[in-house]
Amino acid sequence: IGMRGDTDCFRFTATKGQIIELEVRAARLGSKLDGVLRVLAADGRELASNDDGRGKDPYLAFTAPDNGEYIAALTDLNGRGGDGWTYRLRIAPAMPDFSLTVAPDCLSVGPGDRVPVTVTAARAFGFNDEITLEGVSLPPGLTLQGPLKLAAGQNEIQFFAVADANAAPAMVPLRIIGRAGVGARTASALLEEYTKNPEGNLVRGTRPVPFPLTGITGAPDVIVSLGAEKLELKVGATAELLVELTRKAGFTAKVPLILTGLPAGVSATPLEVPENQSEVKLTFKAEANAAVGEHRVVLVGRSVVDELRFTPHAAPPLALQVVK
Repeated sequence: IGMRGDTDCFRFTATKGQIIELEVRAARLGSKLDGVLRVLAADGRELASNDDGRGKDPYLAFTAPDNGEYIAALTDLNGRGGDGWTYRLRIAPAMPDFSLTVAPDCLSVGPGDRVPVTVTAARAFGFNDEITLEGVSLPPGLTLQGPLKLAAGQNEIQFFAVADANAAPAMVPLRIIGRAGVGARTASALLEEYTKNPEGNLVRGTRPVPFPLTGITGAPDVIVSLGAEKLELKVGATAELLVELTRKAGFTAKVPLILTGLPAGVSATPLEVPENQSEVKLTFKAEANAAVGEHRVVLVGRSVVDELRFTPHAAPPLALQVVK
């Protein structure tokens, strides 16, 4: 933007129904520009606008209402301009694409422990292909285990970061890369955080993290294991499974348990290992309408840091077979 009050305009053509991406890079490049981007019809009518689509930079995915010529108009939010108000503007037909996010943002795994990792895909402009995941430059002794592939149309997957029992402490940038026919994308990280709403209830939220990390830390509070890798459960009946904790010396607190992947009609209790205890028997119950088949169930024990924070520790996945 050359001078105060300037509006830079760029003409482009599009066909009816075509999606055009308009993206400004300014603040992300160190520019002073706080851009506002508008798309105008040839007669000057505003058809779309955006301020902070990519951080402080504008972004639009504009669908052309008719064949014809359009105008991209860029100004500074506060009407400023000058030598420091530089930018790059990209105007191009939208192509199938995807982006990835990973949680947790700081992947810390103690020797012998396993931590659940969730990767979420945001698919755009008709992209529906399979995405293969890979951990790059992980610390020695740390591996990713589990399904490392998002099937066509799948938007979320959970796997595990597992540390060898003798892994040495280390910390490196967290790089999980997804590969598909449209190219490779590095997963950005989201920090999961809990706040209290006015009613006093905990509310889960996320925010982006610019420099995600992964590493081997000190001894974990607990290591969670199961008494069996497989469990058969009959409809209308119950079955027991032993949960065992290897506690770090001095860690005596209760450990809440979370189960994911339970099929409809199946429940499990109790979901806590009491204080000073190192094992508990889970009782699985299948109702008459329980979903028959094999299900991948993941049990996670949480060592509590404070009221709003905890550290997850996962057991190896359980193959739960529900039969009639």
